[in-house]
Formats: sequence, structure tokens, C-alpha cells
Amino acid sequence: MTIVGRRIRTCAAILPAALTLACFEQPITESIDIRFLGPESALVRVTVRLADPAHFKDSPAARDRIESARRAIVELRDPWSDRLKSLAPEAERITWDRSRGDVVRFDHRVVVADAAHLHSFFKDTLVQAQVSRREEATEFTLTPWPGSRAGRPESERLEHALDDWAGAVARYLAAGRSLYDYLEANPGRARPCFANLFKNLLPEDAREDADTLNDRDEEVVDPFSDAMAALLGLFEVTAGEAYSLEELSALVHDPFPAPLTVRVPGPVLDVEGFETGAGGTLRVPSVSLWSAFMRLEGRWIDPNPVVVYYRHADKDKEHFDLDAFLAQPRSVTPPAGAAEVVDALAKEMRTAPVYRVRWSTAGLEEPQTSGDLWDRPELQ
Repeated sequence: MTIVGRRIRTCAAILPAALTLACFEQPITESIDIRFLGPESALVRVTVRLADPAHFKDSPAARDRIESARRAIVELRDPWSDRLKSLAPEAERITWDRSRGDVVRFDHRVVVADAAHLHSFFKDTLVQAQVSRREEATEFTLTPWPGSRAGRPESERLEHALDDWAGAVARYLAAGRSLYDYLEANPGRARPCFANLFKNLLPEDAREDADTLNDRDEEVVDPFSDAMAALLGLFEVTAGEAYSLEELSALVHDPFPAPLTVRVPGPVLDVEGFETGAGGTLRVPSVSLWSAFMRLEGRWIDPNPVVVYYRHADKDKEHFDLDAFLAQPRSVTPPAGAAEVVDALAKEMRTAPVYRVRWSTAGLEEPQTSGDLWDRPELQ
């Protein structure tokens, strides 16, 4: 049995179809992108994606949450519109994407002549923003405050659920040890076992190995498949709830109102707290159960199949390379129990004291805010 069939049942309330990253889709997905354009100006962009309420048939609270957000967005009375308005933007663009008449994506961009006003964008959040300018250099600082974006009921729900999920992690790792020990003794069974686990990620002509498990293979593959599905249930919005456990963990522990990226126009002189990505993009590390678990990749099991599965589950991406996965050395050292997992996750869900970047503004000029402003690559 493959995780595909099991995960479809786990995701039944979300999308009763072949497993893709849509099975991990949350009711509302938000992001913030801040791009400094010149010595003084900046672009602030907020993107909100709304899932199809039909994917949450068993959760009226999640459907109501989506519809309430949609109404607020259409009427420009959502929190993001208020925050962006507080910047007194010099230029603004709002884009709605619709499906069957309903807004499914909201993109709101503003250009701010003086980036020092960014403090007002965060004034109702748990983050303090400050822009400091010196001769031929600018510094942007984000300082998280103590507290939580969640109320007491949400915090208590997470507290009650955390031990269960940590226990699921421990069971997953124990099942992983059984699988990896079996494959060490029977290396020729690695391809059919992993082809079975990753079947939905493989092209059609590479799936035949997934159907050749013997009885002994199934004894180690099926428990591991179940354990993978249990971990990925973190993204499921259960009946009667408005948030998935993954969303809830971010609401409780992450002071930032949404995942945030920063881009600067000059050479970076100093950076603290941020993660650096492609093209020099700076990202505030997410604080949630799943992001913490991913940061622990390789600590207890390497490679980590459930993380690999999650990263490749979007069928729009290049097909998963089974041969490359099989070529990796395998190791597993499970934790002593769920308590060790909870402790490790807690350490990974701590925010940095400060997120700071300083860059050179020598020779930079301010972009013009007229003409084909929104067609410029730096504003896309």
C-alpha cells in the first residue's frame, strides 16, 4: 500500500483527488515582500491566496474564515489594506484574481517615498520596524516583541495537540529505523520500497517498481507509510476547526503577521537573523511545527522521506528523481521519545532577537514613479 492512497483519505476534507501539494493547502495563505528601491523609497507587496471553501466541506469554521476574508478584501477593509494605507503610498496597484466569480488571490502593492514610514505598517503587530540612514548606507531592523498572535483557546488547543504530534514524529522515526535496517540487510529491495512510498511523485513509466512489494517489504513499508501520513496530517483542517495545526503553531509562536522577505538594491554590508536565499533575497525564517521539523532534517533520519515527499509533491515541478534519492547514504537514530522531540521542536521555534540588514547606498538613485512604473522588473 502506498502513502498516496492513505494520504488521500487523510486529505479527504481538503481535496479528494490525486495527492499534490494542494493537499497541504491552507485556507488562507499570506506573504509580505519588502523591496528597497533606492536610498529612500521602498515597495511593499502583500499577497493573499484564498483556498476553495469546497475543500473544507467538514469544517464550516474554515469556510467561514475564507468567506469573511474574501469579503473584507473586496471591500478593502482587510488588515493588510489598512496597514498599506498607513504608509501614505506614492503609487499603488491592487490586483484581484477570480475563479468562477470569486476572488482567489489578492495582490496589493504600494511604493513608499520614504521607507522610514515602514514602522507604521507593523504598528498593530508584534514586530517593531525601523529604517536608519547613514552616509552611503541604510539599515533595516525588525525587532519581535514578546507575546502571541493567538488567543488562549488557540494556545490551549496547540498545547494539547503538540504531544500527540511529537509522538507521531517519534513513531515515524521508529518505523524509519525498521525500514532502513531492513534495507541495509536487503539493499536490493530499496528501489521497490521507495518507489512505493514515492509512487505519486514518479512519472508513469517509472511506477512499475512500486507494485512489486513482497510480504516482507510490506511489513516495513506499510507502517512507515502510515507514519508519513500521520505527520502530514499537520496540514489538515479537522472537522469543526478553522485552522490546521500547522497554521495554529505559527499563530501561537510566530510574531510576524505573515512570511516576510526583504530585498535591498545595494551590496549587503551586514546581515543578522535573516536567511539568505536565491538572488540575495532575505527571508525571516518561519516559526511553526513543520518549519521546525524541516530544520531538523538529518538530525534523526537522513534522508528524511516525509520532508522529501513534501518538497516534491507539487506536480507542476520537475518529477522526483528516485535514482538520486536511492544513491544517498541512509542513516537513522531515533530520539529517546516524544519528550526529546518536543524539546527539539521548541528550540527550533524560537525567533531571533533581531532581524537586521545594512547595505550600501553609494551611487544609488531613486526610481521615477511615473510612466510604466508597474511594468518594471524590480516591481514585479
